[in-house]
Amino acid sequence: MTGYGTYRAGTGTPLVLLHGAQASWRIWRPVLPYLEPFHEVYAPTLPGHRGGMPIAADQAGFTGFADALEAQLDEAGLPQAHLAGNSLGGAVALELGQKGQAAYSASKAGLIGLMLPAARDLAQYGIRVVTIAPGLFDTGIFAEVDPKVVQALGSAALNPSRLGDPSEFASLVMHIIENRYLNATTLSIDAGARLPNV
Repeated sequence: MTGYGTYRAGTGTPLVLLHGAQASWRIWRPVLPYLEPFHEVYAPTLPGHRGGMPIAADQAGFTGFADALEAQLDEAGLPQAHLAGNSLGGAVALELGQKGQAAYSASKAGLIGLMLPAARDLAQYGIRVVTIAPGLFDTGIFAEVDPKVVQALGSAALNPSRLGDPSEFASLVMHIIENRYLNATTLSIDAGARLPNV
């Protein structure tokens, strides 16, 4: 453990693990023993999350998180590292990758890359494979989050400018199930949210 609720251990090439919204570095505990023999694992708690570095409400969002985390990684002596993220951490990993921070940045791209080969392999069994690339959704995880932070996160969406409702995600899942001609594709459901410079 280092400052601001950050985990660091292992040997080898640096690997930064970025958790999802309202979690902490502890979400990675089950996989740490498998990674540490091969990587110097650095798992920070994201800024603005309990145990993470403080961040102003107007800086909450992909760019603000990435800027704060970039400074933290520089301070830790990790100007470049492999990045892996889940949910919000995946979006922050992508933002850091665009800034040249990462030697390799991967998160949702792994699932999207698996989709076509899986669809080809499973077609003979009548199984379709469709991946969903969601934006941020207003689930119970945001219940204890400062409303200003939630509003800032939702403002990345073009229209409607808010977090998604879980019923909207469920509606897309039902459409995929009912529309048998959908296969081997990725569907975004994010109200047009885009990171800067994308």
